[in-house]
Amino acid sequence: MQNATINQYKVLGVIGTGAYGVVLHAADTHTHKQYAIKAILKSRQASRNADGEKYSAALQTYLEKFLGNKEQNSPLQLPQLDLDALRSLTPDDMRQVPYYKEVCLQLRVQRHANVVSIHEALDSPHVTFIVMDYYRRDLFTSIVDDQHFAADGQLIKRVFLQICSALQYCHDQGVAHCDIKPENLLLDEHDNVYLCDFGLSSTDRWLKPNVSVGSPYYMAPERLCVDANLAGEFPTASSDIWSLGIILINLACMRNPWLKAHKRDDITFQHFHRNTRVLRKLLPISDEFYGLLCKVLRINPLERISLHALMADVAQLQSFTRDGPLHCVPVIHYEEINDEAYYATPQVGSGSSGATTIFRSASIQTLFDVGYDRSENIQSTCTSDNDDGLCKEFYPPYGIPQNQRDSINV
Repeated sequence: MQNATINQYKVLGVIGTGAYGVVLHAADTHTHKQYAIKAILKSRQASRNADGEKYSAALQTYLEKFLGNKEQNSPLQLPQLDLDALRSLTPDDMRQVPYYKEVCLQLRVQRHANVVSIHEALDSPHVTFIVMDYYRRDLFTSIVDDQHFAADGQLIKRVFLQICSALQYCHDQGVAHCDIKPENLLLDEHDNVYLCDFGLSSTDRWLKPNVSVGSPYYMAPERLCVDANLAGEFPTASSDIWSLGIILINLACMRNPWLKAHKRDDITFQHFHRNTRVLRKLLPISDEFYGLLCKVLRINPLERISLHALMADVAQLQSFTRDGPLHCVPVIHYEEINDEAYYATPQVGSGSSGATTIFRSASIQTLFDVGYDRSENIQSTCTSDNDDGLCKEFYPPYGIPQNQRDSINV
């Protein structure tokens, strides 16, 4: 596929592969600007119901044949899809053409400064190509490999509040992301963050319990194992708030608290489910941060903190950890945002020091993180009970050490 040209985009390589898409690295031959191009196989079978690995393998095989003979020949010329028409698809339309759902929902929310934008969509008989901006760095790499947030509480707050702002806008537009995780959050050179990969997003306000949507580390408990005393359907957006709580732990502690929020399959979460105070043994968190996490990580999704309240509490938080550089963090004062603030022009070049505003941006996305092995990228939507091997670990390791699990007293 490398060196193939699609319209004015020359393919430089493959960024990553996931259960339901292949992301290409490309450059505009006129402007030399780099882009991420996501290829989505056009199948009337909703991708969510397909076997992810088989779907991905079929897509890669097709792309190699489709683009392979274009590597040394003339550019492949594909027609553009009408983005306004895609944005306006009805639920019935999306059921008829499920491969356009991701594009449709991302287009509906990309006016927010911290949601990635789609530049154009190109059509072919069997694959749709979605052209988006390219970023080299995702939040996972920044936290774990670069340890970029290890000593900067103000930067943690600013990035996290940008994520919350983007997600609040999505929810206001009736879109739940359903796969919030560090790999789906991209950073630019000024540490602005961008929400990407709407492949699992939903407009359903309510989902039935135990519908596993997302990635295990970040999936809310009602998506995995519902308490017997909780009946009925649950608000879809509330699961995103749970995921944000795990993201905030990642930022402040560089680790995950458990493998998955399943009280039978994960002994660490089982301890938390019995008594939330176990968090203070698992993590080096301050009492203030512990109190906030208890509001976010409520087992009953109807009792979780709202996004607006979460943003206000994080802005006022004065301590993340019991000691160290995150023991004392500055309070962030920000104005109540209105509709115009969502779409404000970015202040380019403003880093974390001296930041006065939370909501700024510059652009967009790379869907899958650079440097992932293929098997790890399939994890984007893994939902089985045996998929732990596909999940990347934060360092230090998540959860309670094996030799301490039977001796916890809270």
